[in-house]
Amino acid sequence: MFLSSQKTKRFRNPQKQHVQGLHRLIHGRDLVWVLVVQKLKMRYRRSFLGALWAVLNPLAFMLAFNLLGAFLKFDIPNYPLFILTGIVPWNWFQDGLLTSAVAITGHSAFVKQPGVPPAVLVLTDVIITMADFLVAMPLLFAFLIYNDIYPTWTSLLLPLIVVPQFLLILGLGLIVAALNVSFRDVRHLLDVGLRLLFFLTPVFYDPGEMISGKFQLLYQLNPMVHLCHAYRSVLIEGVAPDAATVLLLWAASLATLVVGYALFSRASHRFATEL
Repeated sequence: MFLSSQKTKRFRNPQKQHVQGLHRLIHGRDLVWVLVVQKLKMRYRRSFLGALWAVLNPLAFMLAFNLLGAFLKFDIPNYPLFILTGIVPWNWFQDGLLTSAVAITGHSAFVKQPGVPPAVLVLTDVIITMADFLVAMPLLFAFLIYNDIYPTWTSLLLPLIVVPQFLLILGLGLIVAALNVSFRDVRHLLDVGLRLLFFLTPVFYDPGEMISGKFQLLYQLNPMVHLCHAYRSVLIEGVAPDAATVLLLWAASLATLVVGYALFSRASHRFATEL
């Protein structure tokens, strides 16, 4: 009788675990939505311009680098649009990583609550920075139309570029968030590193004119190089991005997410004691 009850218990455990996993998944999804809404409200509370800052920031960068281009005499057609299609995805990449770095250390009380998956905090910050990216996209389309460049069927390919960028930011964000718990200098080192990476990303210059042959390999390892090229192909040139490049972006982004989540999960059991 005892053995029979033990077998029944063991038989039912997988089903119970499945139900618990489903509940945890639903709870995590609902939690992300609640946190995103709350953080967006807090972010723009008592702000006169509110979400317009997501538009004004890339616009200010565009004007500044347009003046720089006038002095340096870059021979790039539609130079303001060239800058804008680079700075909008770059801002998302930069802001996503910087906010993710403090997603855990900035919410220690939240992390210590039982039943709360810490990865939710990183995912929330990446979604919020993506919201700024989406708010800035109408500005980009408005400038395209103003310059007589009208959206074509290639605009429908934007999700093929936006999704891998989201996965890339999330994967890297999980890594820096976990590292910043044990080493609080990571946030500051990341800030410096992103400043350097900005000048290795073709936001305001044509790489064909600026990067010499011996640095091409290092330059090509920067995923933002290929993302900027893809955005410009779709939006400015009206052609589909290189298929091999898109597949490479997807593969690299998925690999980064898998590695990032594995490292984050392995380190997450120490968060409560190290915060």
